Amino acid sequence: MREIKFRAYGGSKKIIPWEYLKKFYVVTIFPNTKDNTYHLMQYTGLKDKNGKEIYEGDIVEEKNESGIFIYVIDWNEYECCFYPKAVNFKTCIEHDIAALYTEFTIIGNKFENPELLKK
Repeated sequence: MREIKFRAYGGSKKIIPWEYLKKFYVVTIFPNTKDNTYHLMQYTGLKDKNGKEIYEGDIVEEKNESGIFIYVIDWNEYECCFYPKAVNFKTCIEHDIAALYTEFTIIGNKFENPELLKK
C-alpha cells in the first residue's frame, strides 16, 4: 500500500515537509487566505533514481540516448494517476509515472523553480 503524505509550499516561500505538517490540523496551517499562497503537494509513493521522494509539482529530468527530457509531475483526473507532463518537448502520449520513475532525477519543483518550466 502506498504511503499517503503531503508537503506544502507556503507563505514563507519554502517547502514545508510532512514531518512538520502532520503535527497540526489543516486549519491551523492553512488559514483562509484570498491569495492562495499555500499549495499542497501529494507524495506519489515513488522515488527517483537517487532515492528522493517524488511529489506532485516536482520537476524531474530524464536523460537517455535521445536527449534530456524535463517533466513536471501532475495529477491526471481522468486516469486517476500521477503522470510526467512534458516541459521541453511535445508529446501526445501521457504515461503513468510508475512506468518511468526509475529514470527520473528531481531537479526542483514548480513553486521554487518556475524557471525550469521555461526550458
